[in-house]
Amino acid sequence: MLSVKDDFVANIRSIPGKTVNLQGKIYVRMRSVLKYLCLLVGFWMILPHAATCQTGGSDVMQTQSETETDTLQLSLLTCAPGGEIYELYGHSALRVKCLTDGSDWVFNYGIFDFSTPNFMWRFMLGQTDYTVAAMPYMYFCDAYRREGRAVTEQVLNLRPAEEARLLDVVIQHVSQEGWNYRYNFLYDNCVTRLIHMIEDCVDGQVEWPTAEEGKRTFRDMLHESTEVQSPWNCFGQDLILGAEVDEPLSVTKQMFSPIYAERFVCEAVVRGADGQTRPLVSQPAPLVTSYASTLETNGGAMMPTIVLSVFAVLWLMIGCWEMKRGKVCMALDNVILAVRGVLGILVALLFFASEHPAVGSNWLILFLNPLPLFLLVWKLCGNRAEKHQRYVLFMVAEMVLIGIVLLLSPQVVPPMVYVLLAVLALRGVMGYQTLRKAI
Repeated sequence: MLSVKDDFVANIRSIPGKTVNLQGKIYVRMRSVLKYLCLLVGFWMILPHAATCQTGGSDVMQTQSETETDTLQLSLLTCAPGGEIYELYGHSALRVKCLTDGSDWVFNYGIFDFSTPNFMWRFMLGQTDYTVAAMPYMYFCDAYRREGRAVTEQVLNLRPAEEARLLDVVIQHVSQEGWNYRYNFLYDNCVTRLIHMIEDCVDGQVEWPTAEEGKRTFRDMLHESTEVQSPWNCFGQDLILGAEVDEPLSVTKQMFSPIYAERFVCEAVVRGADGQTRPLVSQPAPLVTSYASTLETNGGAMMPTIVLSVFAVLWLMIGCWEMKRGKVCMALDNVILAVRGVLGILVALLFFASEHPAVGSNWLILFLNPLPLFLLVWKLCGNRAEKHQRYVLFMVAEMVLIGIVLLLSPQVVPPMVYVLLAVLALRGVMGYQTLRKAI
């Protein structure tokens, strides 16, 4: 086994290319690429990184045998959410501090290689591979201090042999050329990977609190992080994430969120083979205090509900004007078909081809799919007036049927989707009446 007591610092410093200075190019370019891609794809459930901190800490819990000497202190760091899309859910990392010489390192499993061939395409398909990097604790802290994001520390209550096993795995990951893992926002991210590694290293079994079993779904927890801070992001998630995120979660699955993981880790115990239990971690100790303005509400007057409600009212007003005028504005229906079709391309791509979690169980594929584009081409060819009359009848039946299916589905659908379905169905009825009067 790798010597983690005497050679820890030497091992880390001898690893080429895997220690990261967050003040340098990797950090700056990583932030710009992430922000661009998240805004481009609208897939907001991704990419935690960057950190900040100030002096502080917590005493190591003394449950080891008095004959054992523990020269390392391992801690789980939990970083508060930030204002950017990729920062909304927080972040987790592993801190390793040598108590004899003061060496202090952070292992960050939220690193990716933006130079990977076809990176943007792979990002959309959920094929982004992440890796781990070691960075000095002071650099990790400085980044979060600049952003005003809180950082808390929970010292792991591990015996020396358990610490050695955990560090052996971590250093193997850092030192192995080309090591990576397929990032999965809900099931394999920066915090779930650390939790599983900690579980595997202990002598015995980690017992998690059971009081919160089945009380939340992935969608509930995603809404907690986005509904106020980023309402458009929240609405976009609801459009592409399917019924899988509406299933009640066990405590272990709820720990995909760094914030919830911090809470449950604090309540967890390790049960040894002899039946004796010990706390898994110490109580959280603040390392960085967040600014009051760290999380700003994005959206304001342009929140999805307000914007879509305005569009719905305008569509109904246009329908009333058409009935009074005795003529249907076919161009508006063509625009609606085009918008549905374009959005449907993204939803269908995620539904059929992406490895992103939960997008393959999305019942909204019935409403948002590329088929309206084919219907638009059909409408524009031949006798447009006759085809438009058929189209409005089809639209009424389609919207009613989709609404019924969605109501019966296991998926939680945004209320505004039902409003849009009702408005489109009503517009179809009004359009048909207008066309009949014109004949």
